[in-house]
Amino acid sequence: MPLCKNDPKRKYKGDEPSPKGLGWCAHGEKEGKVRKGLDGNKWVVKKVSSGSLRWVKSGSASKSIKKTTSVTKKTTSVTKKTTSVTKTMRINTKWFRELTVSQKNTYKTLTTITKNELQKNGINVIICPLYLSESGYYIIDNVWEYSREYLQDSKLSTSDPFIIIVLKINGNILDLQKDKSLQIQHSNITYNNKKNLIEIFKKTLGNKYKWNGKQTHTISVKL
Repeated sequence: MPLCKNDPKRKYKGDEPSPKGLGWCAHGEKEGKVRKGLDGNKWVVKKVSSGSLRWVKSGSASKSIKKTTSVTKKTTSVTKKTTSVTKTMRINTKWFRELTVSQKNTYKTLTTITKNELQKNGINVIICPLYLSESGYYIIDNVWEYSREYLQDSKLSTSDPFIIIVLKINGNILDLQKDKSLQIQHSNITYNNKKNLIEIFKKTLGNKYKWNGKQTHTISVKL
C-alpha cells in the first residue's frame, strides 16, 4: 500500500472516499483542515472523544461519531497473539427504544455474549453507526474507512480477523434489512477461524444468524 503524504510511517489503500484516498491521513492534519476527497466532496478534519482526528464529510450527519456508548461495553481481551477490541461510540439511542422487546434482547445478546465469545477467539468486533447521507444513501465505504483508522489508532493490524456490526441509522430509526436483520461486514475470516465464528453465532443466536460462509457475502442477524 502507498504511504501517506503527510506521514510516511502510515499507509492508505487508495480507495477511501475521503482525502485519505488521495494520500492525506487525518491524523497528520490540523483539526478543521478542509480538503477535497476521492469522492469529489469536501471533507473536514474533526476530533472525536478519544482525541483522534477523523475525516468527516462536510455537512454529514456522521460527524457525531464518538467512541463511548451506554448500549455496549468496552472490552479488551488478549488471546494468544491477538488483541481483541470492541469499538464503541456514542450513538443516538432513540432508535433502540423503538425496537420490540424481542429485538432488544437479540441486540443485547449480539453485542455482549456473542461479542465476548468472538473476542476470546481472537476476532475483533467493531460496532459502527452508519448515518443516512444527504443524498439518501448509506455509504458503506465510510464504515471500512472508519474501521481501518480505528484499528490503526489502536495499534492493531488490519490483517487480523474482525467483524463490523453496521447500524444503519435514519433519524431516530434503526434501518433494518427487509427481513428485519442487521448487516455484519467481516474481514480476514479464513478457514482457520471461520469454523469458530460460525459455531459461536449458532450457539449464541441460533436461527437468527445467517451466513453462507462466503467471503463476498455479509453475515446477517435477524432482530
